[in-house]
Amino acid sequence: MRCQSGRIILMLAAFTMLLPVIAWAGIVQLPQTGQSECYNAKGAVISCTDTGQDGDLRVGGIWPYHRFTPNADDTITDNLTGLVWAKDATTPKFNTCTGDAMTWQAALDYIKCLNTYSYLGYSDWRLPNVIELESLVHAQQSSNSSWLNSQGFVGVEADFYWSSTSLMSNTSLAQSVFMGDGTLYSFSGHKNFWIHLAWPVRSGKSETSTGQAVWKTGQTGCYDGDGTETACANTGQDGEFRSGADWPSPRFAENNDGTVTDNLTGLIWTKDANTPGTSSCVSATDKTWQQSLEHIDCLNSANYLGFNDWRLPNRKELLSLVDFSKFNPSISEGSPFVNVKSGGYWSSSSLSYNNNTHFAWFIDMGNGYIDTDDKSYTYGIWPLRAGEYAYAAISISPDELDFGNVNVGATTTEKILTISNIGNADLQVSSIDLTGDDYSMFSITADSCSSLTPVISAGSSCTVKVTFTAASVGAKTTTLNISSNDPVTSNLEMMLGATGVQKTCACTISPKSKMMGASGGTGYLNVNLKSACDWTSASDADWLAITSGSTGSKTGKVAYTVSPNTEMTSRTGTITVEGKTFTLVQQGLSDLSVTLSDIAVTKAGKYYRLTGNVTAVNTSEVRVSGVTIKVYLSDDAVYDTGDKVLRAITVGTLTANGKRIKSLSTLKTQDNPSGKYIVAVVDPADKIREADETNNTAASDLMQ
Repeated sequence: MRCQSGRIILMLAAFTMLLPVIAWAGIVQLPQTGQSECYNAKGAVISCTDTGQDGDLRVGGIWPYHRFTPNADDTITDNLTGLVWAKDATTPKFNTCTGDAMTWQAALDYIKCLNTYSYLGYSDWRLPNVIELESLVHAQQSSNSSWLNSQGFVGVEADFYWSSTSLMSNTSLAQSVFMGDGTLYSFSGHKNFWIHLAWPVRSGKSETSTGQAVWKTGQTGCYDGDGTETACANTGQDGEFRSGADWPSPRFAENNDGTVTDNLTGLIWTKDANTPGTSSCVSATDKTWQQSLEHIDCLNSANYLGFNDWRLPNRKELLSLVDFSKFNPSISEGSPFVNVKSGGYWSSSSLSYNNNTHFAWFIDMGNGYIDTDDKSYTYGIWPLRAGEYAYAAISISPDELDFGNVNVGATTTEKILTISNIGNADLQVSSIDLTGDDYSMFSITADSCSSLTPVISAGSSCTVKVTFTAASVGAKTTTLNISSNDPVTSNLEMMLGATGVQKTCACTISPKSKMMGASGGTGYLNVNLKSACDWTSASDADWLAITSGSTGSKTGKVAYTVSPNTEMTSRTGTITVEGKTFTLVQQGLSDLSVTLSDIAVTKAGKYYRLTGNVTAVNTSEVRVSGVTIKVYLSDDAVYDTGDKVLRAITVGTLTANGKRIKSLSTLKTQDNPSGKYIVAVVDPADKIREADETNNTAASDLMQ
């Protein structure tokens, strides 16, 4: 069973500002917390204007446009800190490395095991220190773990994760971070008894000396599970790796005006850390959260120490003061501060976890842990000033652009892109250009931007125009690149897209269909345009040939020829004009045959009477009209031109696969038919085109 702190109310930090960073007068650039909303003491959302809350001031480095980048090796790079994290945050089993929640020493051993087997292809994993773990926290989401999962991580739990940092007031405990809300806590972390998750990290760029969002914790010693100090070599503890930006020496500088500058962050704090004040602003007294904000207003009205830009620090700024090698208070030894309490100090940041916004974050300077409390509780106030924050920060709207389908040869109307400077110093754009295989089809020109190298003042914006000309069919993309003095997003990339399509012409055709006999022939169809445009026609069958009108630009005709059909089955062909279809069905060949039945001869005076039946048969799928039969008296079973015609019979129309029987009961002749043949021939004039002409004759022997 996983043990957790008995404290239920914990905090989440929200990441809503996905934008660039800034330049500053320190080694470390503290990033914004992410909080963007403001709340009253009861937790109701209020306007941020002039509240002095974190969501109002949003002080700190603006986050990169894309905070996290998923990598192909199942790691994720944090573009704010440069740290590279394992994508899977569930402490998974790997090879012989047992996963899931574990004690602190087991977590350190787990990381060693991952390195032994080169987890995800790397052997330099480590357990993050407490500052690195806290860098993943946000101050606006109602669930920090859910937000991280939405950024590409897998299995981030609303649970405690071990850090490699020990608690100095009791070194048998270790610092941990609750990823549900961002609580930084140690009293839920006895090294030998409590079990938490372990989340591997690699250094990435976190050891660069300037411009990063993580710094050394200050811890230099190492301690075993019982809290006994031990040699740091191969322990994997914070005291061994000491990851993060180096602290300057001296860390703090007294300004001889009642203020102290932190040379690590560039922030300026009051030397007196015990709720300093004036005669009109009551000092040395803990206050509720709202009273703390009002106390800052009072200091500014009184021009305290000669300044009127004091503010209540956010949770990240308070954390930056902590020396995790010290306790009671956890502030660097030899610092010029006075009256530092080993207790809580309010931050300007509200809790957003599970919408418990009537709570706010405080930091306990006795041990350096970050926790929350109801805003009605009282804690100390430690005012600070912003220091020298001057930054340019680029933003573009929209952040992607697709022109949709564009006819080949056509140019789109102009679309507007707005380039904004959301920093507080001039944004100097050095170039705006296009790259990629299809860049030549896109064009960008200055609009309200004075040129493609504008200087945009703080809080201002200008626009450029983009067009697309389709040179060919298919999907087209290019990358818009904006280079500027934004220190994080120095080259902002934006994807432009479009699809070239073949132009269609609005038209109607008539007729839309036709039936034609097997012998073939010619015909035409009319093309009627709604407006002048280029059109083409095409046949899908070689026997249906277009003889004129294969192209046109105005109302016209398409003429065609149909070749004779030599098969008994019908066939279908189409002519298509700009998406409109004309269908021609050509009949197959007919096939007629004839039979004689029940033939008999009787003598009646000087005449011979012939009786019986003659049957005309249509064995094809085609309706045949104009069918005739002639009956001859012949010397043999084959019709010859000299044979005597006994009767011409009109059959008329035969349906498909139909037949018609005609009686010979009135047939008579004076010629003695003895030894002769009666021969019947269907279609004797050979007017009907048939598939088989050999079955058009039938004969009956009249031998007596």
